Amino acid sequence: MKTLIIGAGLIGSSLARALKQAGGYDIILHDANDDVRSKAKQLGLGHVVNQLAEGLDGADIVVLATPVGTYEGLVKEINEHGPDGLVVTDVGSVKSMVAKEF
Repeated sequence: MKTLIIGAGLIGSSLARALKQAGGYDIILHDANDDVRSKAKQLGLGHVVNQLAEGLDGADIVVLATPVGTYEGLVKEINEHGPDGLVVTDVGSVKSMVAKEF
């Protein structure tokens, strides 16, 4: 299963490690921060992409591991570049604002 994790910080990288250990996942990581992307590459957590659209190509599921305030822009980009039927979920703890907005 091709799994795109958007946000390769503490939570996103922890999820990538767990999926890598479980096996059976094609892990793709994207982060807006160059330094975070470089660190994810160094750690060998998965295939790291510079452009979100590249990671969305052929993705089965997207996990948002970014601050809730970034969701609107990310969801727009996911809708524009993601395949039909793409599953999008998040690891954020704040759900009421997300439910109202999306």
